[in-house]
Amino acid sequence: LCECAAAVKEQGLGVQDGTLCLHRSGLALQTIEELKSICTRATFTEEHPTAINCFEDAVAMLCEQACADQKSVCVVSHREGIRDLSMRQGLSTPYCCVATFLYGQTFSNEATLQFVGCRDLVKFQKRGPYG
Repeated sequence: LCECAAAVKEQGLGVQDGTLCLHRSGLALQTIEELKSICTRATFTEEHPTAINCFEDAVAMLCEQACADQKSVCVVSHREGIRDLSMRQGLSTPYCCVATFLYGQTFSNEATLQFVGCRDLVKFQKRGPYG
C-alpha cells in the first residue's frame, strides 16, 4: 500500500538482499514483524500472492476481500493516498484529513470506490472537538 507515497513514486521500489526498499536510496521498508511489534493491536492481512503495485488496486483488493468476509476495512494512508483516491472523482481534500469511501460493485460487476466526505483535522485541532 506504500505505492502512493511521494518517496516511493520518486524513487521506486526495489529489493536488496531480499529486503523491500526504496530503489535509489536503498532505505529498507519495515517488515510485517516490525510493524506488528509497533502496532500491537492492529490486524495485518497476509501478503497477497500476486504483487499489486498500484495503491488503488491494493485498496480495491482489500475491499473485495472484506465484502466477501462481510467485514469492514480501515485503510490507513498518508495524504497522497487519500488525495489520489479522491482525485479520481475530481474532488480535492484538505492537507490533513480523515476521508470516508464506500466500496461497491455495479450491476456489470465493476468495482467502484466512492468518496463520501472527509474531516479536516487541522481545523478540528485548532477549534477543538466541541466547536
